[in-house]
Amino acid sequence: MENIEFMSSKERIQYIHLFRGVAILFIVMSHLIWSTGDHPEIKRSIRLILSNSTIFFLIISGFLFEHLSNNYKPIPYLIKKIKYILLPYFFCSIPIIAFKLFRFPEPNLFTQTLYYLITGTHIGPYWYIPVIFAIFLTSPIIIFIKQFKAFQYLLIITIAYSILTKRPESYNVLKNLIYYFGFFHLGIILAMHRQKVETWFSHKRFTITATTIWTTTYILLNNNTLPPPFKTLLLVILAGIIMNACYHIKSPKLIDIFNLLANYSFGIYFLHQYIINLLAILVVRLGGDYRSLTYSLAIFPLVVCLSVLGVYFIKITVGSSKSRLLIGS
Repeated sequence: MENIEFMSSKERIQYIHLFRGVAILFIVMSHLIWSTGDHPEIKRSIRLILSNSTIFFLIISGFLFEHLSNNYKPIPYLIKKIKYILLPYFFCSIPIIAFKLFRFPEPNLFTQTLYYLITGTHIGPYWYIPVIFAIFLTSPIIIFIKQFKAFQYLLIITIAYSILTKRPESYNVLKNLIYYFGFFHLGIILAMHRQKVETWFSHKRFTITATTIWTTTYILLNNNTLPPPFKTLLLVILAGIIMNACYHIKSPKLIDIFNLLANYSFGIYFLHQYIINLLAILVVRLGGDYRSLTYSLAIFPLVVCLSVLGVYFIKITVGSSKSRLLIGS
């Protein structure tokens, strides 16, 4: 995950920035829609669009990695990732790890804490951080290999593997790295061919074709006509459609909203599951069902707003530079 809040206006690519603002909404919503409970068919239809939308962040990260690669220096690059990815990850992990160790004590607290931090199993979304950092650790190899033309052709293998194989059910960082690398690789290739991509976006044919393919695939998947790998393909196509939509956004109000979400996206990522869990506890105590579809849809704007307010409060309390170390935004 690249933190683009602090890029200069020259470095920032507007439609990628806006795409990040949209992507964080998908992430939050995906953690609110349960596969169990009421209205299973409707939930299944919604989850076809939301499930595994972390793919969006992999594509964005790959795109930005390539976009900024001319200034790449391995040691400063990795130090920056430690400061602005690992440190916020550690700080934001403290409350939930402390709670789990207190509530469910283990024989060896140090070993269990280390396990949580290495795998990200202590709270839902955090599994992504060890995986994306592992990808960043491979950056010197990527920089070396991508100077050869073969790197671009290798996308056929990496993205095919990511689409055709099932998402690892375990929290094994290596398995997840191998599975998700194809999407990071795709982002790099898109950035390499940015002018061509933007030319596609400028034509209505791309919008019509991509939307038609996506809609057809979605309907067939929803009717169990297509095999599971098409679920992942559906998300890859959707990423293209959203990027295209962001490329064409002209409304100043929409741009402001998605810019804010993009700037705060890392902080929202770290905070939103805490808010979801706390609200779920409150609902249960009031006799409600946090797995209810109505509750999930109704609570979504509140979770987003509370997450944004949480990031804003931390930023004005400790300052922007320190908040980057605490929550990544």
